[in-house]
Parts: sequence; C-alpha cells; structure tokens
Amino acid sequence: MLKPLFQTQLETEIIEGDKIDLENTTAKVVRGNRITIGPNCKIDLVEFTGEAFIDKKAFVVDSRKI
Repeated sequence: MLKPLFQTQLETEIIEGDKIDLENTTAKVVRGNRITIGPNCKIDLVEFTGEAFIDKKAFVVDSRKI
C-alpha cells in the first residue's frame, strides 16, 4: 500500500465536545463525554465524563475521568 507524500495534522490548544473522534491531531487538552483518540495523535490531557478510547499509535500524557 502506498503512503501519502504528506499528512495533514491539526494543532490546537483545546478541543471540547460531547462526542469527539480524533486522528492526526496535536492538542494540549481534549475534554468531552465520549472521546476516541485515534492514530498519530499527541495529546497532553484527556478529560472525559463517559468513556475514552486511546489507539495504540497515539501518545497521551495523562487521561482522567471527571
């Protein structure tokens, strides 16, 4: 399978929402109810009220249920 020559990456401070699905994202804080952190994500803090799923190819410094 061919890999793309470049990959789009979202970079932001905070992402908030009820249901969040991320890939290729760098963020300081992701906060919500049901969160899925997909591959190629770099997140400092994940705060969730329901469930959080973190892909093996993602890097998350800290996650906590609030």
